[in-house]
Amino acid sequence: MATDAKAHHRSQGDGFMNPWESFRKEHAKTSVSIINKARKEPSKVDIAAIQLLAQKPNFALAEPSWRETRRNVGVTWIGHATFVLQLYGATVLTDPNWSSKASSPFVFGGVKRLVPPPIAISDLPPIDAVVITADRSDKLDKGTIKELGNRCKYLVPLRVGSVIESCGVSRSNIVELDWWEEYVINGVRMVCCPAQHLSGTTAMDGKTSSALWCSWSFLGVRSRVFYAGSTGYRVARRGQGFLPYRERQDIPACPAFAEIGSRFGPFDLSFLPVANYSPRHLISSLHMDPMDATCVHKDLRSRQSVAHSWGTFNLGGEEDTLDALRLLEQAMMQTNVSDSEFCVVHHGATKIMY
Repeated sequence: MATDAKAHHRSQGDGFMNPWESFRKEHAKTSVSIINKARKEPSKVDIAAIQLLAQKPNFALAEPSWRETRRNVGVTWIGHATFVLQLYGATVLTDPNWSSKASSPFVFGGVKRLVPPPIAISDLPPIDAVVITADRSDKLDKGTIKELGNRCKYLVPLRVGSVIESCGVSRSNIVELDWWEEYVINGVRMVCCPAQHLSGTTAMDGKTSSALWCSWSFLGVRSRVFYAGSTGYRVARRGQGFLPYRERQDIPACPAFAEIGSRFGPFDLSFLPVANYSPRHLISSLHMDPMDATCVHKDLRSRQSVAHSWGTFNLGGEEDTLDALRLLEQAMMQTNVSDSEFCVVHHGATKIMY
């Protein structure tokens, strides 16, 4: 059932809200009063392994593949939620973050980056569009935006443009969009789509935000690509850990992704978060876990999905560096998603997808 086009707007016109039963304010904490002293420290062995596997990007791989099908997508993971997506017609940079630290509600002073960015901003290929999914510090890093400057267009959800402008970007290079609105660059439709999250300043009621948040669909000549930064999907109660798939069926799921899949799918490729999901009873309305990610993969009718947000910043309170990938493997087995359908790429690696 289609979402009311403006159901996410507060009637007073002073903010935005999640309009679904799958969102619960008590499971959407953006700050906590007591720092979790029992928080897991990142495993030094895991960090060493992912640093060792990091690669140097090779953006030149994409163009020859376009000459074959115009369907292939060059994918380079910078880290966290940052990708360089080379579609035929446009190169897109998602939620750019080159910072050495990120804020976390569970760690005073934030957390350190585990794997350095594999390339300097100055060495990026020409970027046609930067897309932002939320005014949150890990998704909108002001230092990174200042360095990127006016080299490209910035596509952002409503009321996020002023933050981009404060970083020195000309207003003429900023495009603010509501859910289901789109902007076209070189024949690629870039559609601002729903997600379940918060953005900007969160009101005291815990349900509304001053700015909008979103996900993105990129509809090219022959390729359809979906990107979600951070999003919730199902809530979890206190004491619930990684619930098996069969025990989640009675918990309301966010309907936005099935609607996106119905409108724009099937997708050839999707980028979905799998980490920073704990503690579940505090943040499940804002951050899905690996099992939820496999469900979203199916809702979108995606042929292939790529996991992100793992192994760069340990923002969660109860998970280790590679826990998300271990749980993702379990989730894929329970939901009958194969290794070829949901994959993991290494930091800096450039892959030509499908």
